[in-house]
Amino acid sequence: MAQQASLTKRFIIGKSIGLAIGLVGFVFLPYFYEDVALHFRFGVLFWYSTMGAFIAMFGVLTVHPMFPQFPMPWWFRASILGLWLNGLLLLFCYDIFVPMLAAYPEMQSATFIIFGGLLEGLIIALFIGYFENLYGGEGIEALQNDLKK
Repeated sequence: MAQQASLTKRFIIGKSIGLAIGLVGFVFLPYFYEDVALHFRFGVLFWYSTMGAFIAMFGVLTVHPMFPQFPMPWWFRASILGLWLNGLLLLFCYDIFVPMLAAYPEMQSATFIIFGGLLEGLIIALFIGYFENLYGGEGIEALQNDLKK
């Protein structure tokens, strides 16, 4: 756990890890599908840094805002946001993902495209959330410690 919880640390960690993951996608997407557009590659580059920022922001919510008796641990918050954000990515870019995965015969079903993308978002979000929570702390203390400085 972090020495002192900090929302700023959470943002730096989340955006850095997300940018690194997005950079891997930016560089390696053309190796898997040659016709991928440059604007889609830039979208992937910035999508995962945005995911890291969202996970960092929601790190202050350790309990549900409407149901205070419902605790929300880091893995729950991160997985929900990863599923939600990659679900949005699939919703908006489904017509781009279908031809990309059509090059691979074992991945041509719509079910695989949807669940594979959601699983990817879940795994990446858990990875980002783990390191944000480990080094940046969590809870309202993270926000209060930054406001005291």
